[in-house]
Amino acid sequence: MAASQAWRRFYDYHATILFMISGNLLHLFFSSQYMVWYFVPDNAAYPVHTELVYTFIIFPATVLLFLDRYPKSGKWKQLIYLAWWVLIYSACEWVLSETGRIVYDHDWSWAWSTIFDCMMFPMLLLHHRNPILAYGLSVLIVVALVYGFHVPMSTVL
Repeated sequence: MAASQAWRRFYDYHATILFMISGNLLHLFFSSQYMVWYFVPDNAAYPVHTELVYTFIIFPATVLLFLDRYPKSGKWKQLIYLAWWVLIYSACEWVLSETGRIVYDHDWSWAWSTIFDCMMFPMLLLHHRNPILAYGLSVLIVVALVYGFHVPMSTVL
């Protein structure tokens, strides 16, 4: 299915798009004083523009294309499809890190981002199918990440 046809099914994926957008915005809000990674913007005068592009263009397009093209059957096809998206995201991030466009801090690394991607894509699929369960698991994942990367509670609250 062409990307333009995927946009016709936007409303089928709208809630999951908002799930990803809100997750990124909450990440930015709660960890703005303790970033484990951040983008180096093209224009240093407007660093928020880079985040806005990812939050409102890249991430929604990702959700739309990922869910719209997810194989309906075949466990191996589905697993390969998930692995393909993890590879795309981790390869793009590797290029960004190698070119100095993304910086890691507080023990975060490209490897941790790849592990996060391995969790993120199944969570998007889970949210599309069972939003309540996805929200519950997301809270547990966030708590684990906050404690695992020693995020000071003063920066979260």
